[in-house]
Amino acid sequence: MNGSEGLANNFDAQLAIIGPTQVGGLLSAALFGCLACQSYLYFTRFTSDGFALKTTVSLSYLIQLGHFVSVILTLWTMTVSTYGDPSRLNILPLAADLAIPLSSLTVFIWCQSFYAFRLWKLTRSVFLPILCGMISAFAQISML
Repeated sequence: MNGSEGLANNFDAQLAIIGPTQVGGLLSAALFGCLACQSYLYFTRFTSDGFALKTTVSLSYLIQLGHFVSVILTLWTMTVSTYGDPSRLNILPLAADLAIPLSSLTVFIWCQSFYAFRLWKLTRSVFLPILCGMISAFAQISML
């Protein structure tokens, strides 16, 4: 293998990250649109829900908005800002580092905590919600 073939292979490997990032960004945009519609319908149809439930929905929406902005910034950085300099794709942008914790924050803190609260409301026992919370916390910590 001569030097130019090695450079071409390295160049292709660096650009191979752009395709999956674009597909992920497109799916993220579509799912965020679905979340926006669901949130709008929730707030217009269930006006008598309690403050805690409305706060949970609002915070989930805001965290997902931050996640969506991070994904879009990652796409911008990878496709526009680094255009013509694929060596900058060796390290993921800072926005990608922010998107991952925001995604896990939604699942762990808001959704799992809400499910544990609902278990407590349904069973009036603290054992099952605490067990579910511990399993969820263990799963979250193991992902770090």
